[in-house]
Amino acid sequence: MNRKTIPIPQLRAARGLVRWSQTDLAKHAVMSQTGIARIETGENTMTDTTSKKLRGALQNAGVLLVGDSSVG
Repeated sequence: MNRKTIPIPQLRAARGLVRWSQTDLAKHAVMSQTGIARIETGENTMTDTTSKKLRGALQNAGVLLVGDSSVG
């Protein structure tokens, strides 16, 4: 896993904090629900671009990702 990607357990926990389903996160990150499901199950690898979309959506919802060097 690249240092820029979000660990899967952290992604799931962040979704839970804002009470978002995979569909909700997909809408906010402008992705497909299927893509998020595949990332969360490990079927697909998270790219830097995907991580940036997910991180942006979660941060806009008020989630601070621990260990995230992009947060000042």
